[in-house]
Parts: sequence; structure tokens; C-alpha cells
Amino acid sequence: MELETLFKISDLLDCKYEVGIWSEANNFLQRQEIISEFTLEFNKDEEIYIVSIMLSEYSLKNVKDIFYSFVRFIEYDSTFYIKEDSERTTKYSFVSATKDRQAFLFQITFQ
Repeated sequence: MELETLFKISDLLDCKYEVGIWSEANNFLQRQEIISEFTLEFNKDEEIYIVSIMLSEYSLKNVKDIFYSFVRFIEYDSTFYIKEDSERTTKYSFVSATKDRQAFLFQITFQ
């Protein structure tokens, strides 16, 4: 699956801002000791939560551990994601939706 396909799927869903999703994401990220700092924003025009995470020790294992724990913590019934790697960052984009088409879209960049 390509990133463009993921965004097309999200366009078919109701990905509006939900304070509960923002709060849950913020609480989860604050509790992770391996995260040295993070930002969490919602882009209203694109209906996407944008997260930037700086790890105290960047490694593929740490990135995967945090990402998969986060998804398990916050996901709805169906979740699709795309992973993009570069030399110093890993970016995940994912959409999660209920059967009633309530959904959220996240883009998380790890450094």
C-alpha cells in the first residue's frame, strides 16, 4: 500500500478532531520513559494528528516498541499503516476506524 492510498481511505472516513483521541495520545506519550520529547498537533485542514517524537536512544527496536504499543493502546476496529524509513528517522502514517466510519489519522515521525 502506498501513502496516497492510505490518505484516500481516510477521505472516506470521518477523521475530525476528537479531544478524547488527543488526550489519550498525549497521556500515552507522556508516560513513555524512552521519549525525551514530543509534539502532538492536529492539522484541521487535512484532519490528521501529527506527532514528532525524539527518543533518548534511537533504534529500530525502540521505534517499533513505542509505535506498536501506541497503536494497540489507541486503535479502533480496523487499522492500516505505512512505514517510511530514512537514515535518521522513521515515519509511520496510520488510519484507524470503527464500523460506523468514525476514524482518526496519525502521522508519527521518530528521531
